[in-house]
Amino acid sequence: MTQRYIPTPPDSDIQRSGIISTAILTELGLGTSAQELHQAVESGLTWSTFQRLMNIVSHNKKQLSAILHIPPATLDRRAKGGRFNTEESDRIVRYAKVLIAAESLFEGDRAAAILWLETPAKALGGKRPSDLISTSVGTSAVLDLIGRIEHGIIT
Repeated sequence: MTQRYIPTPPDSDIQRSGIISTAILTELGLGTSAQELHQAVESGLTWSTFQRLMNIVSHNKKQLSAILHIPPATLDRRAKGGRFNTEESDRIVRYAKVLIAAESLFEGDRAAAILWLETPAKALGGKRPSDLISTSVGTSAVLDLIGRIEHGIIT
């Protein structure tokens, strides 16, 4: 796992302690800076980025469609058209950011991070963390929970 120091504001969604795993973003073919991610989202992520994400999390199209709240018919159109719109691209990046945080929580164990994202959490009202990433508010709740767990705050 590649790690490097990236100075960002303390409330950054991508990192909490100054260390960020860039492996997932690199595997997705995305940049690691906020500016690069913003530009990628604005331009629309490619279908190949979605395919790489499916491989990273070992989910099929239907499973990832449900997590990202992108209808299967829309995915079929994106597969033909090649690019996701800004909103869809933002959802994909949010999921990647949550996966980065979860992977960090589990000290680089991606399989454990993915399993945790798919397991209902009492602190999230019994919802799975992956159920909440379709909105920025839900994503913040998941990232806050990860931060509380990292700091030993029982919820």
